[in-house]
Amino acid sequence: MRKYIILFIVCGFHHWVALGQLEKAKLPLTINHEFFFEDSPSMSADKSTMIFVSNKYKNPMIADSLYDSPFNGIFISKRHYTGEFQPAEPINAINTHFVVSKVINAPSISPDGNMILFSGVEKYSKTGEDIFYSVRIKDTWSEPQNIGFEINSEGYDGAPSISADGKKIFFVREIPFRKIGEQQCYKIWFSERESINDKWERPIQLPYPINQGCENFPRIHSDGRTLFFSSIRGDGKVDYDIYKSVLQDDESWSTPVNLKFLNTKKADTYVALNPCGNLLYFAWEGDIYSSTVPQEFKMQNILTFQGFVTDSLTSAPLATQIIVKNRDNPNETIAVFESNASDGRYTALLSPDKKYDFYLKMDDYYPKRISVSQEGLNFCEVINTDIRLKPFPKPVPATSVMTNTPTFKITTKQQRLESIKAKQ
Repeated sequence: MRKYIILFIVCGFHHWVALGQLEKAKLPLTINHEFFFEDSPSMSADKSTMIFVSNKYKNPMIADSLYDSPFNGIFISKRHYTGEFQPAEPINAINTHFVVSKVINAPSISPDGNMILFSGVEKYSKTGEDIFYSVRIKDTWSEPQNIGFEINSEGYDGAPSISADGKKIFFVREIPFRKIGEQQCYKIWFSERESINDKWERPIQLPYPINQGCENFPRIHSDGRTLFFSSIRGDGKVDYDIYKSVLQDDESWSTPVNLKFLNTKKADTYVALNPCGNLLYFAWEGDIYSSTVPQEFKMQNILTFQGFVTDSLTSAPLATQIIVKNRDNPNETIAVFESNASDGRYTALLSPDKKYDFYLKMDDYYPKRISVSQEGLNFCEVINTDIRLKPFPKPVPATSVMTNTPTFKITTKQQRLESIKAKQ
């Protein structure tokens, strides 16, 4: 079905549309397609990668006759250094895994760009829609894996969003037989784990004032404390609006704020905010848009440190932990991030109100400490910080030592006298 907009002005590659209080920019044709819908945008913290879902996906291995309804596939677009989005491509490693069921929903990319989470239904599944994940392997993606029974239930589990440190996940579960108007209602759930190598703890529902009866589509910001979500509450509304709530020091959540500058008279759902807090992406009537954030809604900037951890001699990528400590209080661990095993890339997202030291300790390598500084930098730009670890010297094999060691002939005093007489 052809999509339409209320009002547009052509400006470069963007369409500027009057929605609510501000003008929003429709993303270019490299993202949006005139005859298909695009939804659920999600952006990596370094602003280099956008993923979204679209029904324009077709698996070339399956005949068209097998399609009795559109299939949702996950697409990815890389950003050129000029800032333009490159033509989006389907992530076949994910899409082909679910092509029989035709169901993929609500994808989100982790802030470091190393993981994609989404909900889907596998062939022969008896548990309904579950949450899956795929990890980045250089420029490709792994086969999807079920996130596990700690998160997934026998009913619907979807709309996953993971924190920058990989230790918190937010998602929704359906409230059976609960609808407002045409909208199905859900509750937002939350789980934690000690490290990215540990299992998820038993999920719990987020408390009031987040869950009030009809919520959906949670997205945790790069700061790990600001939650965006959709909700139907008050004023007789029967469609979702987008709200924002912040986790307080006492572990309570602030009163959700309606993002009135963004919300429309129709259902408003997915939103992705960049670490700067000044630009967001959202879906509206089957297309993806961007918008600046009004001053009263802007958030504190988040610093984005990014680089590659490699062997100083071979330049081979290294997968290791990067422990971030408060430079003014070395006993305080701020966060722990990990570099990607396939290319060594890491992304560390930190508040600009502290000074930091990065600590790296890895078997067979000398430990390293790096003091990073953000003074005089543009907080909206990625701070490139490559890290090279020096390996321990390799021990020389024993056979080599014996071969290269000079030998000496030991003689007695009597033998030396006899040798002198013989020469005379």
